[in-house]
Amino acid sequence: NQQNEVQQKIYFSLIPICMSLVTFYFVYTIGRGNDASTEGTLRMLLNLYYTGGDIVWVVILMLFSGTKFNYLGERLRLPFTLAVSSIAVSYTADTLYSYMTATGTYANGGITDFFYALLLFLWALAAYTLHPHLLEDKE
Repeated sequence: NQQNEVQQKIYFSLIPICMSLVTFYFVYTIGRGNDASTEGTLRMLLNLYYTGGDIVWVVILMLFSGTKFNYLGERLRLPFTLAVSSIAVSYTADTLYSYMTATGTYANGGITDFFYALLLFLWALAAYTLHPHLLEDKE
């Protein structure tokens, strides 16, 4: 049991670190290029801010769902899984958007818009699975 707790702590520590490194690589290393101007620095900081919020939400939801699954039971597993998945999709969409706008390749109707539509669908589905009728015990 103690080994399982250590593995969970490592797991929850590695996820935000890996997400931060991926974001930094795409936005700063690839996306920024040789733009050392003040405008380029501000744009880069805002791009990191967008994805940083997603990283915080993923960690909060994962920690909450990981600690509450045993307490709340199976009924809330699906809504929390859908919520975490939607935030992960949001992170992906924000990272792609930041990268594509930094490189000047963003166009409406692309893959980033698909990811934004997907995250809204997942949030709606997570909210629907929290409906009281669905949470009632079947007798």
